[in-house]
Amino acid sequence: MHVIAPVLLIIFGLIYFTVNLPHHHHAANKDVQQYKKSKTKWVLIFAATMFLSPCLEVESLFLAAGAYGWDDILLLALVYAAISITGIITLVMLAFKGVQMMNSQFIEHN
Repeated sequence: MHVIAPVLLIIFGLIYFTVNLPHHHHAANKDVQQYKKSKTKWVLIFAATMFLSPCLEVESLFLAAGAYGWDDILLLALVYAAISITGIITLVMLAFKGVQMMNSQFIEHN
């Protein structure tokens, strides 16, 4: 694991770098016009994000926010993300502190 994991990360990084090497940036206006034309694409992206959420109750919040426009949907998404990430970090920190309090010598020995 000490050798294979770093080697794989380096290989994937080199592949990613070489695939994106010939990438050229186009004019920003063309990109914006393309995205404006594909409103269905954005609706599907938000719907997929909403339905892949681990919390099913959030779907109804997004549907309700949809009645008020895109600004409220984005605000809801940002608030939901901030609260979710803060909660996950807090739970991981608490779990880490709890694991540190355990006596792991018995587990390591056996």
